[in-house]
Amino acid sequence: SNAGTLAPGLSPGILNITGTYANPGILNIEIGGTGGAGVNPNGHDQLLITGVATLGGTLDVTLTNGFTPANGNSFVVLDAASSTGTFATVNLPNIAPNVWNTTYNDAAGTVTLSVSNPTAAGVSVSGRVLTANGIGIRGAIVVITDSAGVSRSVNTSSFGYYRFDDVQAGATYVVSVRGKQYVFTSRIVSVGDDLTDVDFTAQQNK
Repeated sequence: SNAGTLAPGLSPGILNITGTYANPGILNIEIGGTGGAGVNPNGHDQLLITGVATLGGTLDVTLTNGFTPANGNSFVVLDAASSTGTFATVNLPNIAPNVWNTTYNDAAGTVTLSVSNPTAAGVSVSGRVLTANGIGIRGAIVVITDSAGVSRSVNTSSFGYYRFDDVQAGATYVVSVRGKQYVFTSRIVSVGDDLTDVDFTAQQNK
């Protein structure tokens, strides 16, 4: 269990953990290029776990080696036998105009960070997360999950807005929200084209 701060290190490196792993603390990940997990200096950090990973706490991501990710890049930063949960907070560096996507695959036990361009062809799902008084909630985690159980998450902006890009059309998804102080009702959406105004209003305080 990591209740403190864990960093694979070696800028970048792979940290092997035998057995189960829980993360109520902070996991620091460095990305210095597309060379692969543990490749120094133009690769990325990775946590490699032989057992089940129970996710929570904070994921802090830092770019190193002067690297700027490009559209289509992806990085598997955690690889376990299987996993459950999501990081409560994900801190990612600004890569505008590109955006980050965080994908959780519980069956495969992986957490993947990928880069997409909002202007690239693809279907988007977007909306806003609000308090009962109509005020946008900053830093809420919005999760979209497909029928296979594969999830992606994004954090809301300063005014509560969120957006998923490159969502596969012709499928049904569950969109849910996690906030530190509020409770939300999940929504089931069928995606055929760009969806806007997939909004969430807090039902009650925790």
